[in-house]
Amino acid sequence: MVLIGWLDWWTSWETSLFVFYAGPISLIAWRVHRQAGITLGVISGFVWLFANWNTHPYQSLFAYLWASANRTIYFVFVALGVAAFRSLRQESEAKLEALLAARNLERLVTFSGEREQMRIGRDLHDGVCQSLAAIDCATEYLRSELRKEGLAQAHVAEAIQKMVRNTIHEAKTLARGLFPVKLDQQGLETALHDVTTSMADLYGIPVDVQIEGDISELSSEKALHVYRIAQEAVSNALRHANPSQVHLHLTLQENSMLVLRVTDDGTGFSSADHDSAGVGIQSMRHRAQILGGTLTIRPGAESGTQIECIFPL
Repeated sequence: MVLIGWLDWWTSWETSLFVFYAGPISLIAWRVHRQAGITLGVISGFVWLFANWNTHPYQSLFAYLWASANRTIYFVFVALGVAAFRSLRQESEAKLEALLAARNLERLVTFSGEREQMRIGRDLHDGVCQSLAAIDCATEYLRSELRKEGLAQAHVAEAIQKMVRNTIHEAKTLARGLFPVKLDQQGLETALHDVTTSMADLYGIPVDVQIEGDISELSSEKALHVYRIAQEAVSNALRHANPSQVHLHLTLQENSMLVLRVTDDGTGFSSADHDSAGVGIQSMRHRAQILGGTLTIRPGAESGTQIECIFPL
């Protein structure tokens, strides 16, 4: 500021250095504090007043003092403007940091939920299914002994064994859905084929799976979210739409965008059903947001429903 005032003193009033005073004022208001910028603005007004005292073109002292006051007010407004912009930027950065922290917390909560769900699936497979298998073996032995004795109760034991085996199949299917082992061991493509085959066998409705493009670079976290979205979408179609067939397409486009599309030829949905979305649809939308993409649900081309999730690889 002293250097600018000294230069202003040695130059004539035609060569105005007025605009250069705003530089130090802006720097102080930005780096230090608004009050410091305002103080420097007032000081700059006095510096300009004395630097041009002998060279100003004004005919009266009042006019010169009035011009100096206007410049001082301008300097003060420069300080206020820069300080306001700095405050706005700090608020924006704080909001962005809070948003990122919330997003990271959201991902952590989702991951914790997934981990707990996988633990339940593992316990179901290794505990309940093994206990049911032991009951199946005991029932088989009982049925054989009753049949050797020629007793009519052998048919009852056979019926019990059939119910136990059906329960084992359902428990394994549930455990496979909760704990997708093949997702980690053999990749997303194999896991999708495995879970859709299980659901197709359970409901007796064919599920066609087509995967186009190399999805091996998909991270394990994103692969798990894609798996869950596909699992929920196919499950909803099989359980609620009464379709004759379900199609699952996962396509990697040239712009490195992945498109997951699940379509069925079932009964479709009404706008009221869409507005009152259940937990399953909300979960799919939540996962799509974590993937950085969008989820859309629309009627199929001829009938049924189409669920589409688009996100970057």
